[in-house]
Amino acid sequence: MATRGQIAVLGMVLAAPAAALTPAQPCDPAVESGMTVSGSIPLGGYGAMTGVVVEYYEHKVVNPDEEAVLPEAPLAALDRFIGQRVVHCTSGRMVAFLSEASVAETNAALSATEFLRLDVQYDRGVSFGELRKATSVLFNSPMVLTDNEETCGCAAFFPEDRPEGMTPYDSRS
Repeated sequence: MATRGQIAVLGMVLAAPAAALTPAQPCDPAVESGMTVSGSIPLGGYGAMTGVVVEYYEHKVVNPDEEAVLPEAPLAALDRFIGQRVVHCTSGRMVAFLSEASVAETNAALSATEFLRLDVQYDRGVSFGELRKATSVLFNSPMVLTDNEETCGCAAFFPEDRPEGMTPYDSRS
């Protein structure tokens, strides 16, 4: 039987902030092709082996007090875009969509869809087709994008998944 002191210590441990258990963000923030990326989380959570990264994705001035010109967005459709992207590290393809949800909320919603639930549950690689179906169901008009340079999130969480011929993150222009 636990003593009152042991119960108090256990209560303090359980009440400790969860941030202490969350790994540091490897790419917070990163600028890739004129877009700011932050909050990278592997689909299914830290340690998951799905080969997919969920990230905050926006085209913005880093310091609004400066009269700086925005870097050019990679596509006209991404000009002043604020939302998220989900990167399929094995193919270099990604899906971007407008969203006000947090990256953690998006990660949880995608992980629970009928298209991705079993892959996340059994820690398997996710196919881009299933990823695209899941984002299409959850988000209005997602854009499918392709990059020929590895993203920071993929380099941090799934470096072994970089497609052959893709420029490594450390060598991005």
